[in-house]
Amino acid sequence: MDEHRPGAARSPIAAALLNLTGLGLGYSYLGRWWRQALHLVVTAGLVVIAFATGAAALPWLWVAITIAWLGWMAVDAWRIARSRHAAPAGAGGHALPVAVAVLLVGGLVTGYVLYGAAGGRAYADAAAARDRGDCAAAVDGFGRVTGVYELTLSGDVARADAGRAECSAFLAAGDAAARGGYAEAVALYGDLRRAHPDTALAPFVSADLRRTYDEWGTQLRGAGDFDEAVRVYRDLLVEVGDGPEAAGVRAQLAATYVEEADALRGQLATLDGQQSVDAVRSAVENLVAVQREFADTPSAPAAAQGLVDVYAAANTQAADGLWCEALPVLDHLVTVTDPEAAGIVATATTDRPTALFRCGLQRYEAETWTESAAAFDRFVAEYPGDPQAAQARADAIAARAAGVQGAALPALPGPFAGDGPGSIPLTLYNDNPSEVRVYVVGPTAHEIVLSGCPGCPATYATDGEACPTFDGRPSQRLTLPAGSYTIISQYATTNPAVQTSAVERGFEYTNCLYVGP
Repeated sequence: MDEHRPGAARSPIAAALLNLTGLGLGYSYLGRWWRQALHLVVTAGLVVIAFATGAAALPWLWVAITIAWLGWMAVDAWRIARSRHAAPAGAGGHALPVAVAVLLVGGLVTGYVLYGAAGGRAYADAAAARDRGDCAAAVDGFGRVTGVYELTLSGDVARADAGRAECSAFLAAGDAAARGGYAEAVALYGDLRRAHPDTALAPFVSADLRRTYDEWGTQLRGAGDFDEAVRVYRDLLVEVGDGPEAAGVRAQLAATYVEEADALRGQLATLDGQQSVDAVRSAVENLVAVQREFADTPSAPAAAQGLVDVYAAANTQAADGLWCEALPVLDHLVTVTDPEAAGIVATATTDRPTALFRCGLQRYEAETWTESAAAFDRFVAEYPGDPQAAQARADAIAARAAGVQGAALPALPGPFAGDGPGSIPLTLYNDNPSEVRVYVVGPTAHEIVLSGCPGCPATYATDGEACPTFDGRPSQRLTLPAGSYTIISQYATTNPAVQTSAVERGFEYTNCLYVGP
């Protein structure tokens, strides 16, 4: 305890005023050194806590705490001066201590006012830097306001905190873009806009975001990632709206579509099947999009020519005689309905029947009989009015016949002409309870199914016993032109029977089919 016996008189007013400085000078004036030290520590602690907890966020609370603390110190010093250092009645000599105390309090008040003014200027400078887009300077300035000038308890402190957050987000987005992290930068700019919709940085965010999109799109095009580049440019087009930059972005977007189509066209020589179809589909869609959406850009004429070039590149297999390999692309192109692609669709529609017919021949020569017959059957079904339809029908029969016997026929037939293409009769009979499929291939081709003969034996012990009569046997009559014919009969449970017959004028022919020994 720093209790003292009564000594020289002290002014209660001077003691109270000196303690209003918050430094405990009234206690020093009274000779209460330990008391001064204790209160000085508490004052320092309050200052530290105020800084640490962001006193400006709760200014009235800290004003109340300050008033209460200084008021306590003033009252305490007044009390001590009155009780322990009372002066005799009429004693003087207190004017100087009171004057000094008033000067000190006035100096501290003036200093605090100047401190607050300095904080206001610091905020104004930082805000001005932010408003002109100099966020590096603004972050430092806002940091001083929220640090050094926290105890001004001004609303500028909270505004500086928000300003620093805006500028920090802006700088982070710019840093991401500078190191090539364009996706991150775009996301950060979007976050900034959502968090601070009314920010003064809005025009700078817009400008930097547009620049980021443009650099990102250029990078993606250089890397050959055209689909992603298109997405980025479309986002950029939304960003610029109808502004003066829109024409340039549209030109970039159209050029990207054409570049991707050119790249896909260059790959066609190494692709086949569904991969070719996918590449052609994408290239055509790109070039159609340019003509439809960006007809006012420099890339539009290139897009029109690009369609012709894509078709030429896609159809090189047909030019090389690889008709079946060319078909998937032709199959796709004839289904395209975009008017911008009408030219190549018309060409594909003209070329496809030839490719399909020749694919059947290609498969026949490769001895893939089932695929050959399927190609010819498709031709007949899809182009029944084509001049080659009758030939395709005959060739389909020949392909199935070759498949049954497991070898190519001596020659492909002439066009299919029904059951009466000539004048020489040939009647086929079935002498078996099972139905039989018969191929007759020569100058023409026929495929006949004879129903089973209900009363006929399943097999004969000798060939001589077969076909004792034609009566009641299922039959079909053909009238054929003269020539050599291969006749192949196939029951479901036996190997096929193959015969070669010369059909001549002046004769009538019968052929009874059965299962022998």
